[in-house]
Amino acid sequence: MVTKSIDWRHLDLTSWTKFLERKDAIQHALGYEFREHELLLQALTHRSFSHESRKHQKAQSYERLEFLGDAVLELIISHHLWQRYPDLPEGELTRLRAALVKGKTLAGVARRLAIGPVIRLGRGEKIRKEHNRASLLADVVEAILGAVFLDGGLNAARTVCFKLMDKELRELDPKKVRNYRSLLQESASQRALPEPSFRLLKMEGPEHEAIFHMEGWLTQEYRATGQGRSKKEATQDTARNLYFILNPDETESPPPSSPSETNETNTTDEPQHPPQGSKT
Repeated sequence: MVTKSIDWRHLDLTSWTKFLERKDAIQHALGYEFREHELLLQALTHRSFSHESRKHQKAQSYERLEFLGDAVLELIISHHLWQRYPDLPEGELTRLRAALVKGKTLAGVARRLAIGPVIRLGRGEKIRKEHNRASLLADVVEAILGAVFLDGGLNAARTVCFKLMDKELRELDPKKVRNYRSLLQESASQRALPEPSFRLLKMEGPEHEAIFHMEGWLTQEYRATGQGRSKKEATQDTARNLYFILNPDETESPPPSSPSETNETNTTDEPQHPPQGSKT
């Protein structure tokens, strides 16, 4: 069953009273009815709103729920993949899980449900239209799962997770989930190029919702940048961008056979003076 989007743009969650009047529409979109509605409101409340609304008792931010929801999501997806693919090795399961729980995927889930317009933001964040930011949307999805877990337990969180990610789970194909760091290493080796190197350029935002910006290179001619909600995710994004610079005629379609798994835990040691320039 595909989750239908609710038109949330008319829902004003500024006050607790208005939230109670409209909670049914939100719960319908999630496929779950909360016993403690404060948890749902908290899952939709950014820290900027909390800082500007200290006088309101209900204005707790979603940060702690996001922390919990991140772990709940990984557990649910890990268990699902373990059952769904009994013959896949650990490395392949890790790759599939990373594709499902990464920020880009979760932001897509949030946009499909039109969650952004109902996130409670401070005035500055509203002006900057932060409700469209992918990392924030992904955080809210995790916070919602954390709220459901606290309210109804693991089985309830699993049901909501499967409903929200129905499209992603149905379309998941191990042969189509590409490990771009592995592909980049293989492609560079075939061209007698050095192994890719990566370094962290900067980290933006508070620690709980930081965006990591990475740079990667093979030679002075081949360089790229990328970003993600973790160093690992940013490294993969950078490897993807660098891979397509190295292979400009290739599309996103996967090769006939899936690439071999490589260790993604640590990035290559950084040279003292990374090469300059990029291939475009």
